[in-house]
Amino acid sequence: MVSVILEQGNNKYNTLPRRVIARLFDFGLIFGVFYLIELGFSFDEYVFKYVIAVVYFFYYIYTLTRYSQTLGMYIAGTYLIDVHTKKEPRISQIVLREVLGSYIVLLSLLILERYAQGQGDKLRLFFYTQTSWLILQFLVVVISNRHRTIHDFVAQTVVIKVLPFGIKPKPRHEIR
Repeated sequence: MVSVILEQGNNKYNTLPRRVIARLFDFGLIFGVFYLIELGFSFDEYVFKYVIAVVYFFYYIYTLTRYSQTLGMYIAGTYLIDVHTKKEPRISQIVLREVLGSYIVLLSLLILERYAQGQGDKLRLFFYTQTSWLILQFLVVVISNRHRTIHDFVAQTVVIKVLPFGIKPKPRHEIR
């Protein structure tokens, strides 16, 4: 359990810039690991998508279940908690959150494989679907009082600010 938060009150929920940093770091880490795996094994395009999905899924499920934060969240100073109990979320909440939040991307990839004609059409359609999803998520984050995303609402979780690695707080406070 995280015993120190960076800010008290509603400001502890203002995590959008930190979420972006954490997600970019995690994506870089995952693709780096996948690149190393790919050096040792040869994957065709069909298997490539599933291997990266499995690596991605298990990274997020394992780290969020074990630590309530990914390595990117740790560096960015954020932590995932249950919105009601203010404690670490249950594994069912984490799986629901990640399946909904992360696999919208995979769903759009599957749609592209079925309906897109040619590589240019696939890239354009992927860009439109992902941009639409990001805009919708951004609007929900900005409008909600705790800056929660759609998958946070469904899973009943919230991301809060915590002290990043290396910063020593003066007073210690419990999560409220």
